[in-house]
Formats: sequence, structure tokens, C-alpha cells
Amino acid sequence: MSTQFCYQALSTITSIRLLRIPKFVSTLQYDLIEVDLENSPVYDALSYTWHLEGQSSATSGVISEFGGSINCNGMKLDVTANLRDGLLRLEQFRQETLIWIDAICINQQDLEERSAQVNMMGRIFRSARTVVVWLGEPQSGRNVQTIEDTIRFMERLPYIKEQQSESISDYEDAALAALREMPPAFNSDWLVLVDFFSRSWFQRCWIIQEIVLASTIEVYCGHTCIPWGLLQNAVRCLAVVRRLNSFSRTWRRQRNTILNSIPMVLLAREHCRSGRLWRLETHLALSRTYQVTDQRDKIFALLGISDKSSLASSVISKFNADYTKSIEQVYTECAAHLVEGQAGYSVLSTVEARSYPAPRPIPSWVPDFSVPPSPPPLAIRGQCPFSAGGSTDPPSTRPTVSPNGKELYLPAAARLGRISRLRLAKRGTPAAAEALWRALIANLADEQYPAPASLGTSFAQWVTYLILRALDTASHASAHAADHFSDGEISTRTYPYLQLSSLRSAPPEYRYSKVRVAVDDFMTAWDGAIPLQELLDATRIAVVAGDRAGLEVTHKFVGTFLRMCSARRVFSTEQGDLGIAHQGARVGDEVVVVPGAAVPFVVREVEGGAYVLIGEAFVHGAMNGEALEGKDPLALEGLRLGRSRQSPLHSHSAITDELGLLICLQEGRRFVVVNMKAVKDAILRRKYRYFVITEHVEALTQSHPLIFRSGFRKDS
Repeated sequence: MSTQFCYQALSTITSIRLLRIPKFVSTLQYDLIEVDLENSPVYDALSYTWHLEGQSSATSGVISEFGGSINCNGMKLDVTANLRDGLLRLEQFRQETLIWIDAICINQQDLEERSAQVNMMGRIFRSARTVVVWLGEPQSGRNVQTIEDTIRFMERLPYIKEQQSESISDYEDAALAALREMPPAFNSDWLVLVDFFSRSWFQRCWIIQEIVLASTIEVYCGHTCIPWGLLQNAVRCLAVVRRLNSFSRTWRRQRNTILNSIPMVLLAREHCRSGRLWRLETHLALSRTYQVTDQRDKIFALLGISDKSSLASSVISKFNADYTKSIEQVYTECAAHLVEGQAGYSVLSTVEARSYPAPRPIPSWVPDFSVPPSPPPLAIRGQCPFSAGGSTDPPSTRPTVSPNGKELYLPAAARLGRISRLRLAKRGTPAAAEALWRALIANLADEQYPAPASLGTSFAQWVTYLILRALDTASHASAHAADHFSDGEISTRTYPYLQLSSLRSAPPEYRYSKVRVAVDDFMTAWDGAIPLQELLDATRIAVVAGDRAGLEVTHKFVGTFLRMCSARRVFSTEQGDLGIAHQGARVGDEVVVVPGAAVPFVVREVEGGAYVLIGEAFVHGAMNGEALEGKDPLALEGLRLGRSRQSPLHSHSAITDELGLLICLQEGRRFVVVNMKAVKDAILRRKYRYFVITEHVEALTQSHPLIFRSGFRKDS
């Protein structure tokens, strides 16, 4: 088996190759044959991941680290370790079968063939008798639960029916009620399930198409077959069980990003089986966390299951998989089709904050589909409730792409004003307080828009706790002189109820007296808008008594706040409008409303009269067409959105970071409650010296109590 396998060109445009697994165990010896889909061949298709952790490292492009080889038509063909393991198992339970496997049946080095076959993959999986899912071999080692134990726990879970009602909250409430009635389960049981769904297969972008189109699905982990219905029900249970408070801290310690997306695959499959295909932009918006080896596949993997009627472009006649094009070209052409099609301006909402070390050289209006959307678009479960640009979309205001595909022309845009400050006014009023809390959550709460007024109470209680945290931490920090711990030693201390971490030493600027002055200044400015003194007095009493009712009230606001304000910052315009925008926004940027667009956008003027898109925005009081009232769209000036943005990471401008709290009470005085573990680890690595006050914190971090990201200052 020394001769390397050589592919022969396929005979017709509908031809595919299939691997024949012999009747008897053959020790990795197979035949690769050609068939024509027009002749309706009977075959299965394999759904698997090229690489598993610990077997091979991630690679770029299509070149992989091979874990072995097989004998194919008497010649040697290299395959990855996981595929080799899967083939050995297939020999046991799939004898005398024809099976389609992408890495074997497609000549991956022939870009023209690869493009043509990928464009046929929807038909390939739709025509397969069974889609065989190979999850890999079970984990081994001490204290590792077997796959049989995992299946037994799945069997204990209550049956969660498919979502039938229009209300997601009703569906989840019913599911939670069923879960509460099941026999008690330990956190460890759920974590085993989480670990199971953290397998590489569940993170592949290609599984969306493979599962959505499959007529029958068989799942194998090692020699064990897992019923698809059992696995499907376990996914639905996990999707809702994390709402239980008893599990919330456990989930935060796990890699659960993909668990948020697995239910999407199931829902897409249900829609497809009923004859309804999602539009490409819907799939793209919901699959940004999935992984691929070739970043062009973030789009190509979804074409076979998408309703392409929304695609249109005056620049590119047709959009298909084409591996001769660069990643940047594929992303730009896809965005051009979508923005000139039915998706329109909603594509601009999916543009992420460009704060990566080496952003792709793509136009500012083109999403980088290779990274998760950060921040997530302003929407409720994918349905945007806003209509900042009005409810109609006149043809005269439709966006168009330039002939070179680099610029996007917006025919009309109403200017709301330039960003004048990235902080709040120094004196609060009741109206300003309401505008603030509504802006911080984009006026959304679960499925409700506008958010209920009761969240204002939750917000006020939250601000109260932030103040108490600052005072408590500063008090304990001041109690220990910095010179007693000259080596920068840190001690983590958890205080009852508030669970505060504090430093045993602190620089002079963090002394209690300084914080006390800042608190008094803030109280003077905002006590008329928020009943802070009354809340502080009541909260102090509650803390001493161990009453957690006040803290529970804050959860209603903070939960929504953390979801909405990740990677965003607060701003106010020259006209006094308050809003939130991507963390890259800065003073001088313009806020515009485009007729037909659901949300406003922040843009930045560059040379030549062109603009770059910074991202979408929420502007309090301008989300329902107010900016266009009494204006003729044809009289509005247009905008040209062009080149790529390559702005540096503004880590201090982020509103939230789950690892730490930065509370800023008064301009010029900056105080921080940092994550102790992160600081201690940095000191032990001797890469940084600890500090609790950032060298310079832009904008909001110079004013009022919000949560921000903290950082480290490198040793000079």
C-alpha cells in the first residue's frame, strides 16, 4: 500500500463518489466508486468532525494532520485520526454499505471539484438513506462517567415536547415545571451532560445542514448507539434548565456557548421538515458561534438549507460556494447579496465591534462571519421590535453596492447628531434616570418592549448595591497599609451576603476617604432622581439581617443589562440624546437614522467624504420613527460606507465584563473591584504588577456607577 491514492475526475455534474464498506471486517480496506445522483443510489452519509481534542491540532485551510491511512482501491489514502476510528466502528455496524464521507469522497485539493461538490451537499444529505453521526470514542480515565451512565441520565429526563406555542416564555415555563417534577439530580449529573454536548461534533457549523436535511439519524459514540430522540430531548432540557438559580453558577464555569445554539439546529430541522426554509441571513445570525476549519465554510455550510430568495445583487450575478475566492471576497460578496436583497439594512446590525488585533481587510459594512457577533444584535430572540427608520422601506432608499463591491451607498440618512460625550450628565433628574436604565437594557426585557416600569426599581436597587460594594471594599482595603505587603501579596476575602473580594493593600487613591467623597458627590447629584439615601439605609439594615430580598430585586435588571450591554458603551449626543453603541464609538462620531432601517447606526467620517460603519445603536426616544417625522426621505443626504476599520481594542470602554467590576462614581476619581484570581495569577506569572486604578479610562469610566472591564498595567 505504498502508492498514494490519486483521484480521477468525476464524469458528470451530478456524480459523487461513495465508499463501499465490505461485508466482512476488512481492516480499513475499501473501494471508492462513482455514482450519479440522477440514478437515485442507496447510500448513507457520515457526519463527523475532522479533529478531536488530543488527536490532532487545529489547522488552517483543508490541510490536516493525518492520524493514519486507509487502503482505498488498493492505494494509500491519508485520513485524520477521528475518521480512522470512525471507519473501524463502521466496519462493525455498517457492513456492506455505501457511505458518503466528505474527506474521502471529495478531492479536497481540486478547488473546482470541491466547490461543485459543496454546492451539491444539500442534495447529497437530503438523498441519503441515513445520516450516521460519529461523535468519537468515549472519554477514558478515572472518575469519567461512561456513555452508558450518560444515556441513563438522559432517560430520566422528562419529555419536553417540541415548541408549538408562539410564546417562548410559555414553552420554557412548561419545560421547567416538568423538570422540577423529575427525581432529584445532582449538579454533577448535569455537568456530565454538559460535557457530553461539549464534544467537538456539536460545535461544527456543517452539522446544521447535515442534521436539518437528514431523513433518519443514527448517533454513535464508540460502540454505543444513542437514540436521536433521546439526545434531542436532552438538548431541549438543557436549553431551559439553566434558568434555574441552583445551576446558574455551575453553568458559568462551563463552556456553554454552543449549548445556546444546539436548540437552533433542532428548530431549523423542524421548520425544514414542514417545508419552510430559513433565509440565509437568519442562519448566519444564529450560527456565528459554530466552528469550521476553513472560514469560508461559515457561509458555504449554510447555503444548502437556506431560502435564497432573499439574495440579490447588482454586482454579483449568482452566489455559490467557490473556494478559488479569498475569505474576504466571500464575506464581501455574501454581504452585498444580502444587503441589496430582502435582508437590507439588518445586515449592518450584525457587524461586530472591530477590536481584534488583526481585523480582516473587509469593508466596514461587511460582517466578519468568522467571529461571534460582539455585541449581539439588538433583538429579541432574533425578532427586532424597533422601527427607528419607519415601518416602510421606499425603493428610493434601498442601499446599493458600488461596482467594485467595496462601498455601500445609503441614499438617505437623518442625522441625530454627533456624539459629544461618552458619559452622563453630572446632575440627574427623574427623566434622566429613566432614560439611563432604559438605554442600558435597550428598553427590552425578555419578550417585552418597551421594558416594564418595574425595572426602574430594580435598577435603583442595583445602583445602591454598587455604592455599598465600593464603600465596603474601600473600607477593608484601607484597613491594611500597603507597606505591610510590599511584595504585592493579595488575599481573597469573601464577605457575607455581598460576596466581595478585596485587596489587603491599595494605592493612596483608593483610600476610604476618597471613595466616601466620591459617593457623597454622586448622592448629591442623583438622590433627587433615584431615592438613593432611602435605599441605602434600608439595604444596610437588610444586609445586617441577612435579608436577600433586595438582592433578588436587582437580578431582574442585571440579567437583562448583562445580555444587552456586553461590548457596548453609553453615549450622549450634542442634542442630549442618550444611547448605547459599540465599544469602539468615540466623541465626534455621528448617529444616523436610515429610512427603512430598524435601528440607528454610528458612523465615522474619513477622508474623501466617505464614512466607516462603527455599528448599530440604541437611542432613547428615537427607536420608533421619531427622527424621520415630518421629513421627506428624498430630501435627506446620503452616505457612502467604505473601507475597513482597524481600530485598536478599547478594553476600558466595555460596559461589562463578567470577571470584574469597575465602579466609577465621579469624574476624575476611578475605583475598581477587580477579579482577584485574575490579578493573583498575573502577579504569580510576574508579567504585570497589580493595580486597581486604570491609567486612563475613557468616557463613561469617568462618571457614574456602571460595570466596566478592568485591566493590568504592564511593567515598564
